[in-house]
Amino acid sequence: MEKIHQEGIIPGERGIIQKKGVFFHTPSPFARANLFYALWGDEYVCDVPYCINREYLNAFLLFRINEGSLYFEYRGRSFEAKAGDVVFLDCKIHHHYWAKRRVRFEYIHFRGNAAQAYCDMLHEKFGAHFPGKIETSFLFRYILSELALQVPNDHKLSFLLHNIISILALPENKTFSPCVVSAQQYIHNHFREPVTVADIAEFVSMSQYHFSRVFKNETLMAPHTYLVNIRLKQAKMLLLETNETIEQIALSCGFNSPSHFIRAFKKEMEVTPATFRKLFLPGGFEK
Repeated sequence: MEKIHQEGIIPGERGIIQKKGVFFHTPSPFARANLFYALWGDEYVCDVPYCINREYLNAFLLFRINEGSLYFEYRGRSFEAKAGDVVFLDCKIHHHYWAKRRVRFEYIHFRGNAAQAYCDMLHEKFGAHFPGKIETSFLFRYILSELALQVPNDHKLSFLLHNIISILALPENKTFSPCVVSAQQYIHNHFREPVTVADIAEFVSMSQYHFSRVFKNETLMAPHTYLVNIRLKQAKMLLLETNETIEQIALSCGFNSPSHFIRAFKKEMEVTPATFRKLFLPGGFEK
């Protein structure tokens, strides 16, 4: 038993007590060019002295801890990932992880065109550690089951990987602070008026700078962007459900001029308000 603890039962892999694979996959050229694609993955049971200290690997890495804890050092931070947690690493950056006691985890190495952007965005917002992502359990198992097949389906693997990453991107359900709730309500009540961020900050009795920082930290959106989005949402409804002119809609939704409205609308929708309205007429542009 001591020999298993020190060396693992798999020759050359210290601390790995049990594994199912490893399941390697060679993705198709189409998958490499267009999809998220899995390279290899498995489920491990490990104990001391399991330790990976890697400088570089051209891949991304997802972990799901099933039992026990796995310890990480990554991008200047140290953290413990416990059962139910997910960890998302860019392996091109130095990463170090190890077991202090028995741990069971699933892992998937993968790549994909959007993987870098997702990894960077998620790390900026949340870091690399995602506690309590219980809903990812069946996705990891489904991916490993697919990788175990003689001919895994690249489209299915891409779909499942994207699902895991999308779950990580969802913000945690939380209650906004009273000042942010008051600000949101104020915006919804007054967006038709020439209200400014300074007006909203004054309403919640905060400096404009401090209010903007708090609002963005909690909603992940600047207050001005939130205000414009509410105005544009109302404008879209009026474009589709009324015969009001572009000028009337612009003013009734709080834009200071029709040209300002048109610029903001086109920036979001990539078409002008007039074109947007025509797209929903019977026959589209056809007369």
